[in-house]
Amino acid sequence: SSPKLFQLLRPGPPRGRKPAAAMDARGRSRSPRGLAENSMTDEDIVALVVQRERARLAKDWAQADNLRDQLRQAGVTLFDNTNAWRTADGRSGRIPTWSELEGGTANAASLMMAEPQALNFVPGQLGEVNIAHIKQLVQAREQARAQKDFAQSDKIRDELKLMGVELYDKEKMWRAKSGESGVIIGFRGAQGPTDMEVSLLVAQRERARQSGDWASADMIRDELKQFGVVINDQEKMWTSPDGRRGMVPSWGAQASRG
Repeated sequence: SSPKLFQLLRPGPPRGRKPAAAMDARGRSRSPRGLAENSMTDEDIVALVVQRERARLAKDWAQADNLRDQLRQAGVTLFDNTNAWRTADGRSGRIPTWSELEGGTANAASLMMAEPQALNFVPGQLGEVNIAHIKQLVQAREQARAQKDFAQSDKIRDELKLMGVELYDKEKMWRAKSGESGVIIGFRGAQGPTDMEVSLLVAQRERARQSGDWASADMIRDELKQFGVVINDQEKMWTSPDGRRGMVPSWGAQASRG
């Protein structure tokens, strides 16, 4: 990547840079027509995308809108709910997360993808890459909460909200505007889910089954299974690899509580 792009991907806000600096003077027309016809290089696009995310991170919405307009004039469409960008000529890439920008872990190559399929790109829907990012952010937020770093947890929550993802801590669930959902697990990090996390999710699964929402019920079961937690519906028990176990509430008990 170019020195300019490397500087933008470093931790912390870029110093003394203006949005237009990401576009060098190579004879391109500055008009919307000229930008769309000649198109920017991938590095130019990523530089502006990164600058916009830094502006959003700093809650400088006017600057963020200005950068979005510059990209739009160049034929680049941003999809914040799927963390992706796409050009009129078919190129695409990923929008870095705020955590990546703050930690300096954003990789220029990963933000530039030649094939749209590499992102499982479907406007209005979350691809596998984006769901993986959501899960990482959800787990990072839980770790921040466990360490009582509430400023960081709030920042991650706001980042998820801008991606169209709402967190429901009491239910231990997240839901995206595009329809996808997942579980909130990660308070103990690599040690696996806590008893409370498992119990709340098992209860949520029973509510989903009671209401006929089999997709959500199966999703919760499968997510817990990834952590080694097995639900035995016949015995009404859940078990974990470290020997912990608990009761699965009956539908009648769920109805009386609701």
